[in-house]
Amino acid sequence: MAPPSYADLGKSAKDLFSKGYTHGVLKLDLTNKTGDSKEYEFKSTATHDLATESLGSTFDVKYKLPQYGATITEKWNSKNVLTSQVEVNDQLAKGLKVTLETAYGLKDGHRTANVKTEFVKPSLKFNSNLSVLNAPLLDSSLVLEQRDILFGLQSIVDIAGSKVRSTNVTVAKITPQFSLTGYVNNGTVFGASLFHRAHQHLDIGVQTTWKSGDANYNYALACKYEVSSDLTARAKINNASEVALSATHKLSRELAVTATSDFSLLSAKAGAHKFGFGIEYSA
Repeated sequence: MAPPSYADLGKSAKDLFSKGYTHGVLKLDLTNKTGDSKEYEFKSTATHDLATESLGSTFDVKYKLPQYGATITEKWNSKNVLTSQVEVNDQLAKGLKVTLETAYGLKDGHRTANVKTEFVKPSLKFNSNLSVLNAPLLDSSLVLEQRDILFGLQSIVDIAGSKVRSTNVTVAKITPQFSLTGYVNNGTVFGASLFHRAHQHLDIGVQTTWKSGDANYNYALACKYEVSSDLTARAKINNASEVALSATHKLSRELAVTATSDFSLLSAKAGAHKFGFGIEYSA
């Protein structure tokens, strides 16, 4: 099995802090797959921000051509940005995936274009993302696996200015019960995360970051508990005493609803509560 991409290092812990929380918004996700081999996928998302009272939406259409190892995706969002993506897998070389992506703003005429590559071997994964319009940037990363240890390196290069914008390093240890990840971003930001499966139904995560020159460091705790096969409870708290709670109930195999709340334990921030509600349908 190939190692994860650089962006997915520490993903188990990241998901505990991000997935299942919709505070401050009302969100609706709809996904439908059709066709003899489920080669057509339609996905739409609508999000209403309760603070700004703004509504955002996206609509995606994905079509798979397995005989050519290709996937074509068209996306549109409420900001009138149209995105087209063509992905070709294992056609130019075994383990190589090439993706061409373009975006066009129907209002302002702004265009972007990216060429993405991914090369996979049993003990390594290489990713690159080259933006070819405006100010060209090359984002490259490599992850190597040695037993249960992962070593990751990422660099972002400004091609026009011949300048390295960022260099990031990550080391992770992965076992079936826990994952420990540490990283250094550009020599100034240091962080670590821990994911632990304490029980068959209980996951616990810890995150901490520190920036060079800062007197304080940030940390947070999160957990997810599967109360039953159709009910999942989540909670997290950070060093600023900000608490978030979430509950997801599967009403059926296709339909799930999520309710979240975000509040502060500090009296100075009393009343700054946020609530959210989400509906997810997938068929």
